[in-house]
Amino acid sequence: MCLVAKTDQRRMDAVVQGACEEAADLPATRFSEDLLVSGPGITEYFGEHSLAAFERRHDDPADAYKMQAVDALFVQGMRDTLVSLNHAWHGYRFLSQLGGDVRLLTHQHGHILPAPFSTNAALGSIACGGVDTIETIRAWMDAKLRGNAQVLAQIPEVCISLDDDGGVRLDQVPRGGAAVVSIPPTAVTSANSDLANGPVFVPLAAPIRGENFVLAGIPTASLKITSDLPGTAGVAFVAVGVKYGDAAPYPVDHQVRALRSDREHVDIELRGVGERLHDGGQVGVLIYGDFSEFEPEGQPVNFLANAFTIEGEVSLPVFSR
Repeated sequence: MCLVAKTDQRRMDAVVQGACEEAADLPATRFSEDLLVSGPGITEYFGEHSLAAFERRHDDPADAYKMQAVDALFVQGMRDTLVSLNHAWHGYRFLSQLGGDVRLLTHQHGHILPAPFSTNAALGSIACGGVDTIETIRAWMDAKLRGNAQVLAQIPEVCISLDDDGGVRLDQVPRGGAAVVSIPPTAVTSANSDLANGPVFVPLAAPIRGENFVLAGIPTASLKITSDLPGTAGVAFVAVGVKYGDAAPYPVDHQVRALRSDREHVDIELRGVGERLHDGGQVGVLIYGDFSEFEPEGQPVNFLANAFTIEGEVSLPVFSR
């Protein structure tokens, strides 16, 4: 809450504001710099203390540990290129299964690599339509810590932000969908970059008709990726994209997933997205051979020699609202 308020230049009541400022200067409230900067076990540490690790232990019949039901409010940035909607959704899914009161709210903020290091646009609002993030967190704390339960009625089960002004309230996060993009065998090279020639775009068979459709949730895919360079694994950078008229297609929420050719990709998840769709828009899959988020300071270095052929299907959470 402190972080979101600071990012949005919001000031909270004096007690909370003072606690945020005090906590920022207390070593006891954060990990040591040695662990964050130079600790060799940093990946293992966070992996062993993640919700995914607790879920594995909970589901293991040989492990005596069982996770207890807890109430949780997940707040997630749709534009976040470090932690995606998928991470929040898996936490929401697991804790919901345990029986707690669990909600998921998204907004247009997040960790990004800004221009000129990437093609990412500026961050947007920290609201999901009319649901303000700061006010929602405050209401949640009032309900859970002060017993003011009536305010829970204003917090949706799930709200996926579509843009700065709109969001869609849902009972669950859609995964996959009936809108299926079929990708024929398609050759892609590092020349197909967001910094240069652009990606290969494979759209749905028909464009969007009307103004009542949204793209919101977790796309799923089954893909076959074959390296076109003997002895070297190819890496496909895959995103959900939208195109209007003669304009170039763009990756929704700047969410891109890297997929290696030496691994299997059956019923996998692509990065979660949220977008309001407009009449005539083409929704589909963007395939890059290089992407600035995966390069040092946006300079093409890591994937200069990258060539692969990709084929398969991607199921998109497109629905009317």
